[in-house]
Amino acid sequence: MQDRLGNIWFATANGVHKYTKRLNEIRSYYTIFSKDESFEIKLAYNLLEDQAGNMWISTDNGLVKYNQDDETFLVFRKRSPDNPDGLSSQTVYFIHEDSKNGLWLGTASGLNKYTPDDDKFTYFTEFEALSNNHMYSILEDQDSFLWLSTNRGLFRFEPVYGDFMEFDLSDGLQNYEFNLGASYKSESGEFFFGGISGLNHFYPDSIQFNEHIPAVSFTTFEIDVGGRFGSKRLPLERTETIRVRKGNRIFTIGFAALDFTSPENNHYMYKMVKYGNEGSWIRAGNQHYVTFYNLSPGRYNLSVKGSNNDNHWNENEVEINVEIPPPFWKSIQAYLLYFFTAALLIFTLIWVITRSLRRSNRILKEKEITSREIEKHRQELIFKNKNITDSINYAKRIQLALLPSMETFKKILPGSFILFKPKDIVSGDFYWINEDKNKVYVAAVDCTGHGVPGAFVSIIGFELFRKLTSGEGVRNPAQILDSLNENFSDIFSDGEQVYLKDGMDLSLCVIDKNENYLEYSGAFNPLYLVRDETIIEIKANRFSVGADVHFSAEQRAFKSHRIYLQKGDIMYMFSDGYADQFGGPEGKKFKYRRFRHLLLTIHKLPLDKQKAILDASIEEWRGDYDQVDDIMVIGIKTDQEK
Repeated sequence: MQDRLGNIWFATANGVHKYTKRLNEIRSYYTIFSKDESFEIKLAYNLLEDQAGNMWISTDNGLVKYNQDDETFLVFRKRSPDNPDGLSSQTVYFIHEDSKNGLWLGTASGLNKYTPDDDKFTYFTEFEALSNNHMYSILEDQDSFLWLSTNRGLFRFEPVYGDFMEFDLSDGLQNYEFNLGASYKSESGEFFFGGISGLNHFYPDSIQFNEHIPAVSFTTFEIDVGGRFGSKRLPLERTETIRVRKGNRIFTIGFAALDFTSPENNHYMYKMVKYGNEGSWIRAGNQHYVTFYNLSPGRYNLSVKGSNNDNHWNENEVEINVEIPPPFWKSIQAYLLYFFTAALLIFTLIWVITRSLRRSNRILKEKEITSREIEKHRQELIFKNKNITDSINYAKRIQLALLPSMETFKKILPGSFILFKPKDIVSGDFYWINEDKNKVYVAAVDCTGHGVPGAFVSIIGFELFRKLTSGEGVRNPAQILDSLNENFSDIFSDGEQVYLKDGMDLSLCVIDKNENYLEYSGAFNPLYLVRDETIIEIKANRFSVGADVHFSAEQRAFKSHRIYLQKGDIMYMFSDGYADQFGGPEGKKFKYRRFRHLLLTIHKLPLDKQKAILDASIEEWRGDYDQVDDIMVIGIKTDQEK
């Protein structure tokens, strides 16, 4: 084809080529770029220049639009989930611009119309003949009808209302299949379409159409009687209502448009609705019957319209009523049976309930007497429980008063924090700090008992620590723990034989401020020292203080460890409550490995921030689980300035 600039374009089996007469040169387009994506043109079928001067190229791999002003390409592809408004087929055979500048595309899957405002395509799916055929060429007559040659005949399409008319061999076609692009409109308005068996030529305005509007009539009613009996066909002449027998859930109703010019090309539409509903029309094509399966019981109305072979429709539809009886369990007899059965059940139920109420009333009287006794005992228990709780709360105040205050702790060790979370009202965990001359004594103690027993042991521990670090002036942490063992032996050596099952697991540090070292000794609880991004674990002795005090002192001698401190060192003392807390997605223990990883993650943060993160982390881990033990973590950074 020749464009308005005089260039001649060639659509070939291997790309698109443009001959520029002014320059006497040919430019070939094999690979183009559209929106930064490459597109390969192999087989090109058709070319068109629209009224705006854009060049359109139909290919076997989509539709290409070429803007000759800025020499840019835009490629349109087949619709997909990411491109719901694309072409109905990747193969585009023919392009036609109508008299109103509308762009129509004949594809391998029917007819498409292009909307330039939003670069979208309309796909005509109303008629199977138009939606499934290969559209080989398009011509427009003087009445703006589009004539479409396909692989299944010739169609006339009315774009405004979407009506179409189909022509077949009975109308004089050379064959059902036409050839790709083989169409021509002469200056006199004569159409030429080439097919696989010859040529059809005609004047569209000279074709005589069948103007007869046919009446429509119901013809047959066919039911599936099941089994080896097959089906049964009944005439419907002058029948107004069809009553379907019980068990016949599959039936077919036949109808006919009474025009016999070309009855196989008569078309039909129908709607089957329950009484009182509108429904919508369903096109049946040239099928003159409709089959229904397993309709629910009720009264239906079937309406049918018909057209002749040239698509002239009878707008006065014919109607027939269809009654489908309910199954037995929905019949009047069934409902009567349901009523009498329900009445009998209600009477029986009332009799049983009355009898049961009498027996229940007698039992209630007996229970009322018993409940009075129970209430009396409950009130006594409430009173005793209140007294016990008040006593324990008072013990809590005493225990908190014995603990060193945070002001005292911060005054002695400014670079420190304490996370202290008791499990019960009174705690079995406690911390201790004391300063004597150039030495600072810090202890994190876990009394292995809980609640009141642990609190009693913690009070003994308070007094013994005070006595040993102040009065007796013991300086070595291992000696202090040995002395604690001896004092426990003295306390429980008199009177009846008492063997403590609960003692104290602890870690004790003595910090020498002048020499800048610490000495550590522990019972079960280790000391963590973080230095150079690494946790150094100083292990404790594997026995408790105070428990089983009747064993010999030689068997329970504690060891002391001396560590010289460096700048940036931070120490962590703790009880086992943090690592033993259950929680997380699987309800497992927090464990020491996860605890050490958390300390390594936060050890460079400010101490108050470390405390907050430790508290938030264990609460998030615990979730809806109960706290299983007292929790205590002490962090100390000795090079922190006051």
